[in-house]
This record gives sequence, C-alpha cells and structure tokens, in this order.
Amino acid sequence: MKLALFDIDGTLTKTNEVDDKCFVEAFAASHQITDIETDWTKYKHVTDSGIVLEIFNQRLGRSPNEQDFFTFKSCFIESLNEFAFKDEALFAEVSDANAMLRTLKLEKDWAIALVTGCFYDSAKLKLEKAKIDVKDFPIGTADDAISREEILQTAIEKSFERYGQTKFEKIVSIGDGVWDLRTANNLSLDFVGIASGKRAELLREEDANYIIKDFRDYENFLAYLNK
Repeated sequence: MKLALFDIDGTLTKTNEVDDKCFVEAFAASHQITDIETDWTKYKHVTDSGIVLEIFNQRLGRSPNEQDFFTFKSCFIESLNEFAFKDEALFAEVSDANAMLRTLKLEKDWAIALVTGCFYDSAKLKLEKAKIDVKDFPIGTADDAISREEILQTAIEKSFERYGQTKFEKIVSIGDGVWDLRTANNLSLDFVGIASGKRAELLREEDANYIIKDFRDYENFLAYLNK
C-alpha cells in the first residue's frame, strides 16, 4: 500500500489568502501584536505553532504559554468564522479536490492522510466550509508538533495504525508551498505540487518535477503519484 499526504491550504482549499489575513488579525486581537511578517519562508518553522512561538520570542521576549495559545486560537477561529459569514467563496475547494479524494479513496493500493501547518480547529473549519469530507483520514497538525517534518511523521504514524500497515511501499507529499517541497525532501519523500503562477514557478526553482494546477485531470494526477 502507498500513502498520499495532502496539505490543506492552497492544496485542497483555496484559503491561503483568508488564512493569512485572519492569522494576522488574531495576533492583533489576542495580544496586540501588529506588523506581522507574512513571508512565511522567513520563519524557522512554517507552522502555526512555530510562527506563534517565534513571534512571541521576538516581540515579547518570552515563549507563549497554554493560555496564550488558547487565546490566539480563539481569536483566529472567530476571525475565520466572520470571513466565512461574509463570503463563503473565500473557502472554496481547489477544483475537484473533493471528487479527487473520493476517487483516490477507492484505489485499492492508495491510502490517504492529511498534513497541515495549521492548528486542527482552523483546518477543520476550512475543510467544512469548503465542503470537503475528510472524516475518515488521519491528520497531523500544528497541535501535534512545531516542525513540518514532525507533523508529517505524526500523520504517517497515525496512518500505520489507521490502515493496519507497518510500512508503506511509497509515500508522496502533495502541497503548494516551497516549505511543503523542502519538508518532503528533508524526509526523502516523493512530492507532487498543486500550484500555478508564481507558486508553481517557486516550486520549479526548487526542482519540483511534478506540478499540476488542480485536480480536474485526475488521471494525470494519479500518474504523478505513481511516478
């Protein structure tokens, strides 16, 4: 059996823009921290937990405690809900993402898991708003670890248990960001990019070999998974 690890923002859901905006707003609302750097490649760990930790240490001279995280997450979710109420189109699926997951789930030699640098609650909200059904899939999130490598490893471990495997013949990471590609490389995993425009260019600059715009061409996507 082979394992497909799917990122969420920008890969399954078109939520990169609203996620960035709400993340910044949550810092202002929860801890009065403004002027946040939103070039996420400049952070050591491109995960919600890692970025919160780094900003707290830079701006407040201390690490966030449990209450700090709770307050931040609450403001983050509130902001996401407000945007969803105003315009659910901000939470659209990447074209044919839901149909692709349903079809891939039926492939006898492929298992599916989710990996995200987001907190679990925000990831769940965005998937629900995009009407993407992922309840059967294991997931690794920023609540599990700070680094993306550890998050992927958590999802893989959960997948061993969920699918009754002791190893996978092949593991492919599917993502839209350069950090997704770098994480896959660090863990010696195969990678398929879901991107167009500037994001696709950035992936190519880092030697991503297989990139598609979205999931409308399922056969081509499956062929890339099996490369």
